[in-house]
Amino acid sequence: AQWDGNLKGKLTRNLGAELGVIGSPDLVNFKNGKLTTKFVENLPSPPYMWDVDKAKADRGKKIFDSACLKCHGRGKFIPLKLVGTDPNRALGLPKKATDVLRSQLRKTCKDQGDPECRIPDNDLVYPRWKRPGYTAQILDGIWARSPYLHNGSVPTLYHMLVPKERPKTFWRGNLKYNPEKVGYQYKTKQRKYGTAIYDTSVNGRSNRGHENIKVFFGGIDFSKEVGKREDLLEYLKTL
Repeated sequence: AQWDGNLKGKLTRNLGAELGVIGSPDLVNFKNGKLTTKFVENLPSPPYMWDVDKAKADRGKKIFDSACLKCHGRGKFIPLKLVGTDPNRALGLPKKATDVLRSQLRKTCKDQGDPECRIPDNDLVYPRWKRPGYTAQILDGIWARSPYLHNGSVPTLYHMLVPKERPKTFWRGNLKYNPEKVGYQYKTKQRKYGTAIYDTSVNGRSNRGHENIKVFFGGIDFSKEVGKREDLLEYLKTL
């Protein structure tokens, strides 16, 4: 996921990830990058592994369409001041870094006859430093993508809908799933192999944001309207 919207193209995003791992544009396989981008684009979302209440999900779809789709249906860019989530990621690519990344990405392409090598600067790396924020992600397979927000600071979809109950600390790395709250199990009596405490008071790990009821929840207070919350959660399992 390209959370901050700097890399607008799917290929550019994948090449950027490869560049970050390999470290040198000379070693990036541009042709393979194009092939894998095309392959991944057509992969289906993993189906939810447990039973889904169809009646609830049908009602939840109506809630989703009215309250969520306008942003999450097309990957809408939301300014930082409006969404209110932790700013560190959005502020991580200032002008100088943007220029350097553009230069490095262009060096990954050796065939200047390829149209992908000649895209405009702003389509290659968009200058988000002028107006930082985050992209509202398309929610395909969202049931399996916890923890949530760009920094993984919210353990379940339940907590996304009920911000006041978001835990200040929780366990990450547990592979047991919580179908009721829709997310991986975040509570445990003792530490298990591969788990670690996530502390939202640490710089860059804030769990704030996506809280304004009118802006993000279609005017529905999901902390009080339990039935609507359960219906929406049931529908989100089907994406």
